[in-house]
Amino acid sequence: MRRDELGRFAKGSSNPWNRGMKGWINSGSFISEKVMGKNNLFYGKHHTDETKKKISDVQLGKPKPKVSQALKGRTLPGETKKKIGIAMRKRVEQGIHNFWKGGISRHYEKINHSLRNSEWRNWRNKIFERDNYICQKCGIKSGNGKAVILHPHHILAVADCIKNNKLALIYEITNGITLCKNCHQVIHGKNYSGKGE
Repeated sequence: MRRDELGRFAKGSSNPWNRGMKGWINSGSFISEKVMGKNNLFYGKHHTDETKKKISDVQLGKPKPKVSQALKGRTLPGETKKKIGIAMRKRVEQGIHNFWKGGISRHYEKINHSLRNSEWRNWRNKIFERDNYICQKCGIKSGNGKAVILHPHHILAVADCIKNNKLALIYEITNGITLCKNCHQVIHGKNYSGKGE
């Protein structure tokens, strides 16, 4: 392959995958020199008004981009950010913000569902041992060279335990069940990460 004086691959120097196939022309660009300018069959011709209308109608059915090209890559001014922040805080106070869950985040921080939390780790291990490391929904288990990822699942969700002020139920063994990753995702929805419950 040829390179130019800056070390970049020179135009038309590559060896394309379709070399030797019918209609292949090594021009180094998407439009061959053989069909450019006066060699083009459409050279000097124009679309009729009827054809332009058809093209326009096809384009009208396509969805518009969500972000204006003029705003793409630009940041909001500080004053606008402050106004948005004030509006979001008002929505949280009213309890209508889409991320508001009734103030349970502080309790989640204390609980810290992770392998670093020894209480959660003990609860998890006891549930797995009680259920004999078998998914209680589909009955799948590891063995014969096949590994199954298991999750402990709260029967009464942690959020409900916090709302109803039943914090002792969070690490109660009777409030847990062993599920495989797939069954757990079915219960919580396809976007569930496996963290928390």
